[in-house]
Amino acid sequence: MNNIVLVNILRFTGLILLQILVFRQMNYGPFMGAYFRIFMYPLFLLLLPFRLSSEFLMLIGFGTGLVVDMAYDTLGIHASTAVALMAVRAIILNQIKPKGGYALNKGLTPDSYGWSWFARYIFFAFIVFSVWLSLLEVFNIVQIGQVLIRAIMIIPASLFFIFISVQVLNPRN
Repeated sequence: MNNIVLVNILRFTGLILLQILVFRQMNYGPFMGAYFRIFMYPLFLLLLPFRLSSEFLMLIGFGTGLVVDMAYDTLGIHASTAVALMAVRAIILNQIKPKGGYALNKGLTPDSYGWSWFARYIFFAFIVFSVWLSLLEVFNIVQIGQVLIRAIMIIPASLFFIFISVQVLNPRN
């Protein structure tokens, strides 16, 4: 089996298990529980190789989201959010393209393009992820304030854990 495929299977398994067994089980209380949540599984999607086709990325996103939906009992909310994230990934990558462009044999990691580039990439992707997820959860445009509060509460804690895990694990591809 190809090394990149094996690495991504292990990354998928680890992040999904972490999401379901740890972060899903955390209780933040009656008020914060509705707003404050940590999501690690999008990191798997964001670290997928650059050379994958957009159709294949959306299929992987859909499958990943369905696995999370089954654990969270959310009926497609995470599948939709993961597909939306994969749909805008190319736009985000195009907007923050490094001067030399992207190398097909390099992963989308801080080791390949530096921490500044990686932080922008993850930050913009998590804005899309958290806003889309919050819109689907609230499902009422009249309550845009609640959508924004939910989205804003997801970003900092998730990014904190993502940056810590990337620093510790140091993915190379």
